[in-house]
Amino acid sequence: MSWLFGSKKDRDRERMARIREQGNSGEWRFRMVHTGEEIQRTGRGSDYRTRKADILGRGYGPWTYHEVKTGNSRLSEHQEKEKKKRKGHYRVERYGSWY
Repeated sequence: MSWLFGSKKDRDRERMARIREQGNSGEWRFRMVHTGEEIQRTGRGSDYRTRKADILGRGYGPWTYHEVKTGNSRLSEHQEKEKKKRKGHYRVERYGSWY
């Protein structure tokens, strides 16, 4: 209830916690959708890279880079450059909020 009585710092802290929670839920949903694939967390420019996996879990085929977005968020400048660089192997996955 800090939105009513708290300081601006408290309101911003709660807002960022909600945004972080929404992002984490989007990434969890991404991992659930892409079960059965080899998934690796990447550094900058994209969140994950995936490729098909056989029954033993060994990956094969080309890597596809995925950026997970929730809500109305847009790509950063670096992500836009990465998208142009990777062309057909870069996908933006959008997930809405469950709550």
